[in-house]
Amino acid sequence: GKQEYVLHGDYDGKVYRQEQGNNFGGRDILAVYATPYLDFGDTEVRKTIRKVNTFIRAEGPVEFFLSMAYDWGDYNTLRPNPYSQTHTSKQCAPSSA
Repeated sequence: GKQEYVLHGDYDGKVYRQEQGNNFGGRDILAVYATPYLDFGDTEVRKTIRKVNTFIRAEGPVEFFLSMAYDWGDYNTLRPNPYSQTHTSKQCAPSSA
């Protein structure tokens, strides 16, 4: 039968096969997820974010960081330090930052 493989290249010129292994040449796998800018219904009113829930389904140990960019990424606007969360077990429960 026919088999399908997912391959991708890296900046170092190497080709990797996905779904095989848990690192890139011995280095942790870095993934970035960014949402579109959210205005929560009104761009003229400042908001206070008190709680952010994240839900992940990890298949192994994971460390993730949550950061916020305000005013459409304007670097003149203060940003809080990233929140970090580390899970070392295979079962990763929902987290709050």
